Amino acid sequence: PPDIPSREPHVAASIARLVLDLSGAEQGEVLRWCEAVGLDPADLERADARLPRTRLVQLVALVEQQVADPALAFGAYERINPGLFQTVGFAMMASGTLLQALERLVRFASLLDSSLHIQLHAEGSHYRLQIESVDGPPVPCFLATAGLAALLGFSRFIAGGHPVRVIELASVQAPPVDLEGYRRLLGEARLKFDAPYDSLLFAGDDLTRALSPVSPQVDEVTVGVTEHKLEALRCKSLVSLQVRQLLTERMSDNVPTIDEIAADLHMTRRSLQRALAREGVQFKELLDKTRRQLAHVYLRHTAHTLKAVAYLLGFRE
Repeated sequence: PPDIPSREPHVAASIARLVLDLSGAEQGEVLRWCEAVGLDPADLERADARLPRTRLVQLVALVEQQVADPALAFGAYERINPGLFQTVGFAMMASGTLLQALERLVRFASLLDSSLHIQLHAEGSHYRLQIESVDGPPVPCFLATAGLAALLGFSRFIAGGHPVRVIELASVQAPPVDLEGYRRLLGEARLKFDAPYDSLLFAGDDLTRALSPVSPQVDEVTVGVTEHKLEALRCKSLVSLQVRQLLTERMSDNVPTIDEIAADLHMTRRSLQRALAREGVQFKELLDKTRRQLAHVYLRHTAHTLKAVAYLLGFRE
């Protein structure tokens, strides 16, 4: 395969391990696939290992060519272990509710895929988790489906074996010929395809129900370790992604200036501008894109007035 740019989005190697486990391939075939896409099999076994996202997409394409089973990706629901989500998974398991677990997923998502942009917001009495990939190649249907199944399976695991109810699934994928896999996974949930982004609308009662208590010390340690890894990743990831994440987090309080964002990233204003220029973007462009994305969410999925939306987007006049 061609050389991968060093600034390309990276993903958790455990996701590639899941893809290979789902394929059911023998060790010899797994080694051939890894060699074909330029992966070191030893990296797939290391805790918290990461790999270029393009390599994962190439691996998925190979698996789909060799294993013609449209229901294969749904098997991720039953193949769940905390290691799949790496340290993010342990931080989620230490949560007091599934809602807090999903909030931590939003907070630490870039440790699993540095191109992911995830939002969670209330929608009536329920909660919508919105997932977008803002950089890199498009997410293959197989990978998106396996990710959905894995998230639901892990949520059930955290909740002590109780499945979490999904009110609606929205997917950017085209409608599949056969909905059986979705129905087995989601029951009577509304299904929407060709959507502008992927999202899950969770039943509010299931997310706010208290989980088995975890020691505050364990919670502090797991979240602290995950925070440390996130900070280390931010030092290496695309600057534009870091800027968008900070803008999203702080927009409703007060629109941060380029100087404030630069300070958060431990950079000067000029060094931030140069870094963004190398990635082909400008600060104002990122600010406009972030506002537009948030506006889309607020107008489609909340009952906020236009005045309230304007305020949440940082407009004070």
